[in-house]
Parts: sequence; structure tokens; C-alpha cells
Amino acid sequence: MKIIDRYIIREFILPFFYCLSVFISLYVIIDLFSRLEDIIKQQVEISVLLQYYLAFLPIIFVRTAPVAVLLSTLYVLGNLAKYNEITALKASGLNIWRLTLPFFYLGLMISIATLVINDKIVPEANLISTTVKEEHLDKENKELKEQIVENIAIYGTHNRLIHVRKFYARKNLLEEITILDQDDNERVTAKIQAKQGKWLKDGWEFYDCVIYNFDQEGRVIDQPAFFKKMLIDIEEKPKDFLSRESSAEFMSYQKLRKYIKRLSGSGAKIVQKLLVDLHYKVSFSFVSLVIVFLGIPFALSTMGTGKVASIGLCIVIGFFYYAIEALSLALGKRGTLPPLLSAWFANILFATMAVMLMRRTPK
Repeated sequence: MKIIDRYIIREFILPFFYCLSVFISLYVIIDLFSRLEDIIKQQVEISVLLQYYLAFLPIIFVRTAPVAVLLSTLYVLGNLAKYNEITALKASGLNIWRLTLPFFYLGLMISIATLVINDKIVPEANLISTTVKEEHLDKENKELKEQIVENIAIYGTHNRLIHVRKFYARKNLLEEITILDQDDNERVTAKIQAKQGKWLKDGWEFYDCVIYNFDQEGRVIDQPAFFKKMLIDIEEKPKDFLSRESSAEFMSYQKLRKYIKRLSGSGAKIVQKLLVDLHYKVSFSFVSLVIVFLGIPFALSTMGTGKVASIGLCIVIGFFYYAIEALSLALGKRGTLPPLLSAWFANILFATMAVMLMRRTPK
């Protein structure tokens, strides 16, 4: 590694961690003051608050690392230009793109770190923070309002797949239920559809039910059976439909992939959404690398414009990136875009823009 590489890396690391510290501090302060009344009313202990905010550290890192990378890139290149170091290096025969090579290495390393943290630490951190929030911070609000959970998919006992469009937690009421019974080879043997399901004292009562039976080739046997009201013996209780285990944000990549594999073939619409979430777990981790590619040509083309302009540029780039990302993810979950393209669309678009800008930037 050359001296100039070590110099750039050293200059990059300090503002990067400074930005992360500012983002973490701002988040904690804003969130703490917004919840101060509830904290005092619920008499939440300091140990609980520490557990809650410590769990948020990896989550904040994953969410803000791309912005910190972009700000640091603009800051370092701006300083090099301010003190005419770039001009001196070019005069000594160093190619401008060779100068920016350390930024690409840093972007790649931060992306890999984000990928590992997002997969190994963030799911558990999400579970801890959500549990603390529900049990200590939002306890009173939770009791007052109806909790409605949408698009629940459960891989239940006895090889049974259950998909529910809506679950009203206070009423213990399910809407638009699909239950698939499978054999040991994961072939569907029966399908039950119901408009509503109500939890009684010791079981579920379903209304407006249709039951289909299938042979080993997947063909319907006889005519479907219709029932206005019937009891169905499923072991899942209301609390199981509130379980966070079926939410993508609480699963690692491998766990989510296995969960989707179990649900595939069920016809549940949630599979499309989970596939988008699966690919997004990887694509989001590489935002930092894409941002570096995009930030360098912008920084080189606006050299000498000052730190305020760099921050403004960072805000504009970040706004457009997250807006396009949100749109593509929404289109993917609606089925308009394939899940893989939906998750990677923003990265592909901004990486293409970065390559075009880099080709136009003077060497």
C-alpha cells in the first residue's frame, strides 16, 4: 500500500466515524425526548432504556452508513482540492482514478461489514428493540388501540401452511384465510379457504368455508365442500399470529430463504413480498459501494465549492436514491417488477449514472 493510500484512508476514517456518531446521537436524543412523557409515566428503568438504545446501534449503523460514506468521500476530496494536493499529485504523474482507488476499497469493506451486521446482528437487535418498546414504552398505547396485522404467513404444525390477509388482535378475528395441508413430500393434499375465523375458548371457528381435496398429481378430487360455519382443528393460537418470527425484519438471510421455500407453491401473495425483502437484504448492504462510485465524480466536478455545498449535494443524492429505492420496492411487492430487479433497481440505476459521470470526468 502506497503512502498516498494510507493517507486517504486515515483522512476518510475520522469523518466517517464522526458522521456515524452524530447520526446515532441525534437519533437517541430525538427519540428520547419524543418518548420522555411515556418514560416518566411508565417509570421505565434506566437499564431498560440502555437495552433499548443499545439494540438500536447496529440498526442505525446499517441505515446511515451510506450517507456517512458519501459525506466522508466528499469531505476528503474537497480537502485535497482545497489545499491543491490533487493538483500536485496530478503534476507528479498520478492518474486521478488511481488517487480514488482507496475510496472504492473502503466502500467495499463497509458494504461487506454492513452485509454481515445486517444479517447476523440486526434481526436480533430488531427483536430486542421491538419487544422493549411494546412491553415498556408503548404499553399504554398498545392497550388503547386495535392492533391489526396484515399478510401473515405461518408454517404451522403437521406440514400446514396458513395465510391470513388480516388479523384483528383484540377481537381474535382472522379475515381471508387460506390453509394448505401437505404430506411429508410437501405435496398439497387439501386446501381450505374461509372468509373469517374467530377464536373461541379452545379453538377456531371458521365461516363461509370451501374445502378442496387433491390427489398426488395435484388434481382436485370430487367437488369442493361448502360450509357456512365449521370448527377446524389447528394448533395455532391467536398469539402465534402475532409472532414476529414470520416477519422478514426479524430473520437472517438463510432463515428467510428457508421460510420462503416452505411457503412457495402455496399461492400466497406474501411470497412475492418476502422475495423482495430477501433480495433487498443483500442489495441494501452494497449501497455504500454504489454511493462511493457516484460521489467521486460529483466531488471532482464540484471541487472548491465548500463544505456546505457538499452537504447539500449529499442530501440531494440521498433523497433521490431513497425515493427511487422506495418506489422500486413498492412496485416489486405489488408484482409489477420481478423481486430481484425490484431490490437491485436503485443500485443498478445509480451505478450506471456513476459510470457515465466518471467517463466524462477529466483524468
